[in-house]
Amino acid sequence: MASSTAQSLKTVPSSQGSPIVNPDMSRITANYPPTHFLLVTAGALLLAVSPAFARTDFNGNWELDLRASSSPDAVLKRLGASWVERQFGGSLKLQATYIQTPHLLTVDLRGLGFRRTDKLPIDNKPQLQEDSLLGRYTIRTYWSGNGAQLVSAVALHTKDKRDAQVTIVRELSDGGKTLVLSGTLKVVGESASWTLRRVWRRRTS
Repeated sequence: MASSTAQSLKTVPSSQGSPIVNPDMSRITANYPPTHFLLVTAGALLLAVSPAFARTDFNGNWELDLRASSSPDAVLKRLGASWVERQFGGSLKLQATYIQTPHLLTVDLRGLGFRRTDKLPIDNKPQLQEDSLLGRYTIRTYWSGNGAQLVSAVALHTKDKRDAQVTIVRELSDGGKTLVLSGTLKVVGESASWTLRRVWRRRTS
C-alpha cells in the first residue's frame, strides 16, 4: 500500500530546491478521463452531427425565373416530346413547394393547367415511376459527398427505344435565396449530351 501511494504522489520543486510532495495532484488527475477516451468521444460526436449540418435545406416556396433559366426545348425534343409539349414546357410559369425531411423530398409543382407532385426518397435506392412524357423509369436520389447538392439519377428509355440517363442536381446559391436545378441527358450510343438549367427564386410571401 505504501509503495502504491508513493507512486501516485507527484513532487514539485520548492524555491529552496528541495522537492515538495503534492498529494492533491493524484486526485486532480483521477478526476479527468484518459485522453484517448476524450478523442474517441469527440470523433463519434463529429460523425453523428456533421452530416446533419452539411445537408442543404430546400424547404420553402419557389418560383421559376424563366429569364434566368435555359430553354428545355432541346432536352424535351430528344426525349420525344411533341412541338406543343416543348412550347408549353418552355413558357409555363411554375411555382413549387419543397417539403424536406431527412429521408424524403416532396416537390409540389403547379402552374396554369398543370399540377404534379414528386416524392423522392433520399436513400439512393431505385424507385419505379411512370409519367406521360418519360413512360416508365427508375429514379434514385442521394446527397453529394459534402451534402451541398441533392442528386437524382433517372434511368429511362427514349421514345425511339434508346437507353438514356438523366442526372438532376439541386443546389442553393445566393445565400439560400436561389435554387438551381441542373439537368444532363445522355443517350447510350450517342456522343452528344443535352443540358438544362432551371433557376428558382425563393418566395417570401
